[in-house]
Amino acid sequence: MTKHCITRMDGPRQRFFTGRFANTCRYATVQLLPSPKTTGRHDKAQAYDDQHVARLVCDYLNIVTSAAIGLKPWAIMPLPEGRR
Repeated sequence: MTKHCITRMDGPRQRFFTGRFANTCRYATVQLLPSPKTTGRHDKAQAYDDQHVARLVCDYLNIVTSAAIGLKPWAIMPLPEGRR
């Protein structure tokens, strides 16, 4: 079964969504939109068994990103078959 991950390009580098969001509530600062954490390693990325679930998360990240900076850079990518 093919697993999927959510990815975006950060300049020439590919970044993968880890499945977590940054906690920026320290020191009484308020962040209106959550900031997704990314990694450069596909083996540390959040894997989704169902492509429809990955699409739902990808659409959410695109909404958050478009509200923050006006772009929709997130996309779904199949992970290599060797990953468990």
